[in-house]
This record gives sequence, C-alpha cells and structure tokens, in this order.
Amino acid sequence: MTYEEIQKDLGALIEGEIVADEKALSTYSTDASIFEVVPALIISPKNTSDIEKIVSYVSSKKKEFPQLSITARSAGTCMSGGSLNTSIILDMTKHMNAISNVSDNGTITVEPGAYYRDFEKKTLEKRLMLPSYTASKNLCTVGGMVANNSSGEMTLTYGDTSKFVKSLEVVLNDGKTYTLAGLNKLELEKKLKLQNSEGELYRKVIELVSEHYELIKKAKPKVSKNSSGYLLWNLWDNNTFNLAQLICGSQGTLCIVTKITFNLVPVRTSNALVVLELRDLTPLPMIINTVLSYKPQCFESYDEYTFALAEKYMSESAKKVITDKATVITLIAQFAADTDVEALQEAERAAKAVRDHGIETHVIQRPEDQAHYWNIRRASFQLLRTHSDGHERTAPFIDDIIVSPEALPKFLPRLQTILAEYKMTYTLAGHIGNGNFHLIPLVNMEAPGAQDTIIDLARRVFTLVFEYGGSMAGEHNDGIIRTPFVKDMFGKEVYEMFEKTKKVFDPENIFNPGKKVGGTFEYAKKHMVLHNINTHL
Repeated sequence: MTYEEIQKDLGALIEGEIVADEKALSTYSTDASIFEVVPALIISPKNTSDIEKIVSYVSSKKKEFPQLSITARSAGTCMSGGSLNTSIILDMTKHMNAISNVSDNGTITVEPGAYYRDFEKKTLEKRLMLPSYTASKNLCTVGGMVANNSSGEMTLTYGDTSKFVKSLEVVLNDGKTYTLAGLNKLELEKKLKLQNSEGELYRKVIELVSEHYELIKKAKPKVSKNSSGYLLWNLWDNNTFNLAQLICGSQGTLCIVTKITFNLVPVRTSNALVVLELRDLTPLPMIINTVLSYKPQCFESYDEYTFALAEKYMSESAKKVITDKATVITLIAQFAADTDVEALQEAERAAKAVRDHGIETHVIQRPEDQAHYWNIRRASFQLLRTHSDGHERTAPFIDDIIVSPEALPKFLPRLQTILAEYKMTYTLAGHIGNGNFHLIPLVNMEAPGAQDTIIDLARRVFTLVFEYGGSMAGEHNDGIIRTPFVKDMFGKEVYEMFEKTKKVFDPENIFNPGKKVGGTFEYAKKHMVLHNINTHL
C-alpha cells in the first residue's frame, strides 16, 4: 500500500481537501520547535464526519500499513514538536474553526481550529474571557490550548486550560464521536454498564485509576501548572469522574477533539502595573516572594536581551517603557480590582515593599502605558525566533521549566551554575510568579555535537528540576523533545500507567505516535534541524 493509494481512497470518502505537493509538505514539516519532520499527506477535514471517516479508515489499514497515523494540527505554534508527524497531518484551521455566541450561563462552544484572537473578540463582547490564554494568543488556536493544557500570564490567579474545559466532543479510535464531561457517581455507573466501546473505555480507565489512586495523586508535580505526562490525577476525586480532563494536555495522542465548550470568567478592567528593574539576578527569589505576598493577578518578566531586540524591532513600545540600561531583567506585576482606585492602592502597597529592598520600582496605571510592557513581554519568543543574528538560532528545549517559587533561592543559583558551563547566550522570560521560566538558549545547530549538547544540557537541567519536585513542561508539553524524559520525571510505575492509558484509548497507536510515551532520544536527534529555517509562523 502507498500514500498515493491512501490519498485516492480518502479523497473518495471525505469532503475536505487532501494535498501532498512538496511546498505543502515542507510547510507542515516544522512548527515553533527545533525539529523538522516531513509528513506524507495534509488533510483539511471539512467537518466531524470527515474526521470519523479518516479515523475509521486509518484504523482499518493500520495492520496493512503500520506507519500510518494521524496528527491533528492547528496553528503550528508548538515549541516541543507535538504537531509533527511522518504520516497524515489534519489541518484543523481551514474549516473546523466555528465559534458560537456566548451563552447566557457564560459558556462558549468552539471548534479546535479557531484562532484565540477571533475567539477572544466574541468573549470580550460579553466582558468575559478564557484566562488561560498564552503569550502567543494572537497566533495560537483554542484546540492547541486544550491539547497542550496551555496557560499564560493569568494562570497565577485562574489556573490552566483544564480548569475551564466544561466538555469536549471527540472522535475516538473506533471512528465515532463522543461527548466527554464531568459525571457524578450515578452518571458514571450508567456509563460503566454500557455494553459497547464507550462502556469498555470507561471500565478500563476507572479500573486503572482506582487501582493506582494513591500513586497517581502522589505523582502530580508539586507546582501550580504542568503539561507533562497524562493528567491522571485530574480524572477522579471520588465525587466526579471527567475524561475531558485527561484529554487536556494529551497532545492529540488519545483522540481527535472536534468541539470544545469552555467556562468563561468576568474580565476585571481596573488594573495597575508594578514594574521592577533588577540590575542582577541575586535578589530575584526574594523579590518574587515579596511581590507574591501581595497577590498580583499576574507576574511576568523579560530580560535585557529581549528588550534590546524590542528597541530594534518594536521601537514604539521600547521608547515608552521605563528601563535603565543597567537592568538585566524587568518584572511586571499586574494588580486587578473592581475600581481604578483599589487597583492603584494594591499596586502601591506592593511597590513600597519592594522599594524597601532597594529595587527600582514604578507604578503604571494608564492602560495605554501598561500596553507597551505587555507588548514586549508577549513578543519575547517571537522576537528571538525571528531576529536572532548569525549562525545561532533559538533552540527551545529547556524553555518551560517550573519549580515552586519557594524553591527559587536554592534552585536558581544551581541552575545558573549548570548553564554557565555551556557558555551559551540565553534569554530569561516567562511567568515568574509561578516559578515558570522560559529559558531560550541560542545554539549553532551546525556546530559539531550540537544535538548531543542539547540532550546533555536538557538532562542536567531537568534532573535539577525533578529534584525540587517541579516539571520540565509547565506549558509547552512533552512533544518530541521531552517525551524521552517522561519516565525520569515520573518514575517507572507512573510511566507504565501512562503507557496503559495510551493503550486503552489508542490500542493501534494511530494518534500522534511518539509523544507523551514511546519517544526516543535517537528520533529527537535525527529530526533536529541542523540549519536555520523559516516557518509559516
């Protein structure tokens, strides 16, 4: 069997488009990661019926053609290589991008290919928001947010995407569509009695979770957010059982999501910003903990390299912010309240506490002035990615580590010692209030041994993170780069539960193989891009 035959077969079955020309395959061979994986077919499904037919077809042909599989992809903003595959890519953005109106009870239903920027316009009309939006919210889709269990600047207060998923419609490996949502004990019992594939799925999952309940609870990383592994600890609290919670963060490895219903929260429009300038990183842990004691809505950062790029490529915003030339990192803490006066008072209290430690601090109240700081912070990775000079390029592989903020006084010096050995230029940005650091090294991928250096540095940094009970992926998931480390992070017993979870949902391994479980260092090194590339982002 060949992909030409597969294209012909599927072309007769579905309404959507199928392409396999060199230009399209090249476009879909990269995302925001350091990898390049050339697919065989690109399919833009027209509707859920198309996806059902594609999944059924692939399942039926898997034994005959073992390399056949499906990876759902939307905006391609994944920094871990999660949207890359050598077989079939489903582009969800072309047709499956419908957005409903916000309901009276503050929910909204959307298809996975909808861009967050379009989704947000609808929610803001009702003064509501999905607060787990990412820094790349002008580029990403809501389907990608669910797949990665994404989070961002508001996560400090509101939590990650899983907290806001009310229900999901998904196509499972049998090619049928199911609705996944929270079930009470009576509703769960009804599901368990079903004598079909849905009932069998529930029985197998509840058996797995019940048998290892205490181990699963202990496996949860001791941090405020995580997208590594399968989120088994979110499934069952002895009152509510919710398979949708397991799909969050599963990176398309268990099913294909076709529809999402989100719970939304009110927008608090009164904000004041506290801007802190540090001339060295020594007091950073102390400053973080000081600011957190005043409960900011969000607490973010960007470093001097990001600002230098902003001066060059975002001059309008760079000219408007207050940044001393000696500043090595800028911290921005947003305080929200019901009125402008209350927000300002909260910010001033926090600012005074920081000034008492001798740190340069400013309070910014006007929204138009605050916007310039947020413009720079949200563009930090894209600035690096687009405007790195010379042979070095951004290499996101230790870009998403998170430890408890309380651990920072001991953790950060040890991290800096490791990084110093590699003599790399790197940038520091991210969600400081969560202890979530986006460390983006610049790497000459053409240098001898670059692939081995990446794996070696990742192993050392992740080992340190695990020692402090943290996660190697606060937001960006496992993908190609971190899946080989999942067993190290969670241990053999928990990793085996992840493998069983994958087997229960996807016994033929048709959904995005090699992510979450089954990935290898050899595959990762084989597909690292050894030259600078320009993607569609």
